[in-house]
Amino acid sequence: MNRVVSVVLALCLVACSGCSSFDRDWRAAAQRPGHRVDRVSGAWDGKWTSERHRLPDGQAAGGRLRCIFTKEDATHYRARFHANWLCFATGYETTFETKQRGDGLDFRGTHDLGAIFGGVFRYEGRVTPDRFVAHFASRFDRGVFDLHRPGESPSR
Repeated sequence: MNRVVSVVLALCLVACSGCSSFDRDWRAAAQRPGHRVDRVSGAWDGKWTSERHRLPDGQAAGGRLRCIFTKEDATHYRARFHANWLCFATGYETTFETKQRGDGLDFRGTHDLGAIFGGVFRYEGRVTPDRFVAHFASRFDRGVFDLHRPGESPSR
């Protein structure tokens, strides 16, 4: 029994350290808007919403979503996400292939979150200097990410 408790505590510590690392990095990115590599890199804040799943009160399932968006090269950006749902939180990273269009980028990509979480997620979206919108789809879910710059109201 003590071994089980030790393993659970160790897993909790690892999970918490990842969250605190993201929080620290995200706050730093949010406080340095003038130091961005380009107009779309940096911190983003908003929500994710499921188009397939509903909460008991009938509202769409979803939660807070934050992202650190970082340019890797001329056509690729790394998105480091931290998502909340009910009392759960998780983080993951993925790389998007991008194409410049006007003042923003169109992007697409995939990421395998494992069979228990729906397998391969496919993303397609657009990011401009003040808005980040993506549609996602997997075996179990589909929906929308809608993000804006930290401290700013979502623009429509």
